[in-house]
Amino acid sequence: MTRLLILAACLLSLCGCGASPGERRHIARDQAFFREHPLPPLALEPRPGHFVLAVLPDTQYYSENNHQARSLFRTTRRYDNLSYDPVMAFFAQTHWLAQNATALQIPLVVHLGDVVQNASSLTQWRVASSAMRLLEEGGVPYSIMTGARDIQGELPGDDHRSVRDHFDEFFGPQRATWQSTYAGSDPLGLSQYHRFRVGDQDFLLLALDCNPSDATLAWAQRVLDEHPNTPVILASHGITLPPNGEARLWDKLIRRNDQIFLTLSSQLNGSSHRRLSNDHGLSVDMLQFDYQMQYLGGNGLLRLLEFDLAGNRIEALTMSPWVLWKSRYLPAATRACSDASSLSDCDQLAPRPAEQKGWDNRYSIEVDFRQRFSAFAGYRQVAQDVPAEDGLLSQLRRSLNIE
Repeated sequence: MTRLLILAACLLSLCGCGASPGERRHIARDQAFFREHPLPPLALEPRPGHFVLAVLPDTQYYSENNHQARSLFRTTRRYDNLSYDPVMAFFAQTHWLAQNATALQIPLVVHLGDVVQNASSLTQWRVASSAMRLLEEGGVPYSIMTGARDIQGELPGDDHRSVRDHFDEFFGPQRATWQSTYAGSDPLGLSQYHRFRVGDQDFLLLALDCNPSDATLAWAQRVLDEHPNTPVILASHGITLPPNGEARLWDKLIRRNDQIFLTLSSQLNGSSHRRLSNDHGLSVDMLQFDYQMQYLGGNGLLRLLEFDLAGNRIEALTMSPWVLWKSRYLPAATRACSDASSLSDCDQLAPRPAEQKGWDNRYSIEVDFRQRFSAFAGYRQVAQDVPAEDGLLSQLRRSLNIE
């Protein structure tokens, strides 16, 4: 009964209550496109000891849906001569992930914040909510957090937010409890953590508000202290280091805790990977990616991270499910690419690494998981290694003819 009540509350807040009939029709029409124009599901060979994290960076321009705010109650089109609603890219991401989560062995989808462009716009929140609902309908859990665009004002700390903010209304703890991996939220309801298991190996995903107060960081530390033997992935919208900003999260949380082996963030235009050593002399791989300033606000690009626990590697692939649909069903709206790494002016299914620094769209990271996790008695994996060319993302690339 409790789960039914939670689901009912979620459904009421998604796109119905407060939405105009026209708004509901637009959302229903756009989502119907994917049911009426299906793509074949992926057929991949299962790989024990492997899993894929799917990561959604800044979806703000999709949620804005070509209604760029210019002044009070007035908007203009961000993209002229576009034959479809930009939110179709968002719907494509979550529809495709829901359809293929089992094949890709996805335990969790991670949204990195900047969910909407205008924090005060209930319409944008309803659009984003309906996109994330596709994951819930497919039984795929997700974590989500605030980005700078999701907050009204000059990015106050999470303990000084406006009562007019809407993140908690649409994605607070009540809705988070519907996710099977959800393990708890901070007292403000703006940060959360999730737990999942792959084979015998436990993991914890800590999703922090984009500007956590010291009280929230203390809550995060308590979560880590309560799970001392669990490897931790830390996700927050902006995990900055000099010269791009202050190293607050690094100094106050990441470097002190040997469990945190990986961080995920967006905020800064580009894609990069950086490896640092924490206070225990252990590696921390810091991944950052944000495609919102590229073609059509990102054009549906998302990040897939395959963890091969026996093979000691993390493989990263950037791809756009929306381009799969466009190329098959909307050829007139598809722009071919002359450069395999171009992101600014064409429909790129899976961009190759660009020559310019800061655009690492595909890469592989070597991580000795046994050594890294054994440092805090956290290694449990006993799966057999398989060649890299037989991994999940390698199979995906062959299936979709990605070079």
